[in-house]
Amino acid sequence: SSDLMWLAMFRKTRQIIRYAVVERNGDSCESYYENIPQIYKTCNIYIDDYESYKSVISASKSIGSKYK
Repeated sequence: SSDLMWLAMFRKTRQIIRYAVVERNGDSCESYYENIPQIYKTCNIYIDDYESYKSVISASKSIGSKYK
């Protein structure tokens, strides 16, 4: 199985905003991101190089991972 954890955390407080353990693909990425509260979508978003992010998260809001 290719199930992995998606995790959204507010960096300043380390509060977990949303998480899910699902198959990591484009559909689950879109569904996951749609369910993050709107107020957090205005913040910078740190992501890894997963391909699905490019079609779901605006390039102007995403910042590549600092953990490369």
